Amino acid sequence: MNSRQGHGPTGLPAGARERGAIAASFAVMVVLLLGFVALGLDAGRLFVSKTELQNAADACALAAVAEIAGANSNQLGLATGYGIAAGTRNLAGMQSTAVSIAPGDVTFSTSISGPWQSAAAIGTGAAALTMRYVRCVVSESGIEPLMIRVLNAVPGVSIGTQTVDAFAVASSTEPAVTVCALPLAVCNVNSGDPDFGYSVGEWIQAQLPSGTATTGTFRWAEFYDANNNPLADQNKDLEDLLTESGECKISTATRVKSAQGEINSLKDGWNTRFGLMKNVGDPAVTIPDYSGCWYDGSNWDIAAGNAFHGEFVLAGGICNRSANTPAQAIGQGYSPLTSAQHLQYGGNRRVEIVPVVDCGAFDDNPSQIIDIDGWACIFMLNPMTGPTDPIFLEYLGEAGATGSPCRGTGRPGGGSGSPLGDVPALVQ
Repeated sequence: MNSRQGHGPTGLPAGARERGAIAASFAVMVVLLLGFVALGLDAGRLFVSKTELQNAADACALAAVAEIAGANSNQLGLATGYGIAAGTRNLAGMQSTAVSIAPGDVTFSTSISGPWQSAAAIGTGAAALTMRYVRCVVSESGIEPLMIRVLNAVPGVSIGTQTVDAFAVASSTEPAVTVCALPLAVCNVNSGDPDFGYSVGEWIQAQLPSGTATTGTFRWAEFYDANNNPLADQNKDLEDLLTESGECKISTATRVKSAQGEINSLKDGWNTRFGLMKNVGDPAVTIPDYSGCWYDGSNWDIAAGNAFHGEFVLAGGICNRSANTPAQAIGQGYSPLTSAQHLQYGGNRRVEIVPVVDCGAFDDNPSQIIDIDGWACIFMLNPMTGPTDPIFLEYLGEAGATGSPCRGTGRPGGGSGSPLGDVPALVQ
């Protein structure tokens, strides 16, 4: 009887069986190792996509919320457009394709917890003016895995394309620690009144002759820090501050001094905010308001005031901000922008924060640097025409008051009830 020592039931030598088992194990290990490598590569790809989309969502939310100032019944439509424009400047797909954001991806709420609705769903009525939060959702679908599909070789595994989402929420009501302010100061006519002696909707008037304004209830001003060092860049004058965003280093420690010099030179800068252009750059750089339409005694009851809340915010009337009504012509070489240009280039440029001061101290010693009594929210009513023509502002309340339409550009973190008002900020 022949024996088959060293052979198993299959008749194969033991060494061959071991080599076969090792080969099978190695094949499985290779697949697993490739899977882990592929998982790392694809996870990195998805992480990059998430970062790209988050940048787009952040840009969208911040750009949109900057327009939520309660200053225009069409503000949600404008906010949606600005949010989409800012967000879609970002690239996704490993920086290969533009991000896509639809109007329905930009939603609004009165609360950080929602509910969230699109601008189209909310409309342009009174509810539109109460929105305080913006949420932008951005996604990228159809992301092809780079290598992880190797695991599809494992029975029962099926890996397809992936989708990545990102969202951001921004608030328009974060208390400011610094803001931008116009280089003019409103006179405090009643130091014992939280509204400085004015009523919301009241018109504040001044005449601006050659030299410093010495009549009326506001003055041109220069800003200084707590150590009496000038805040403004040495290469900028007051006209630059008017054509740009104002002085943007303002804090509660800021002090002020009467501005000296030829005030007529500020006309061009002031009037750009009404879309009246002369000897200045294009509106893409020298940004106008959403509407240049203006008020004075020729078309409004000065004593009644309240042009901003009574008409300018909502549709209809003389000045329809929602329809981007252009400025009435004033001649003198100023060319009014068109309604389309106000829509394309406009921003919230006539609702601004200004300091409130003791004008008696200003006038007694124009070179003296004095403390600021408070901060007011004002509406710029009319352009500058001549040195003896009145300039009007409408008082919209204390800048830090609840419901103030002033939403400054600045840095958040000022604590609840900041006298500087609120600024836009990301909150999620």
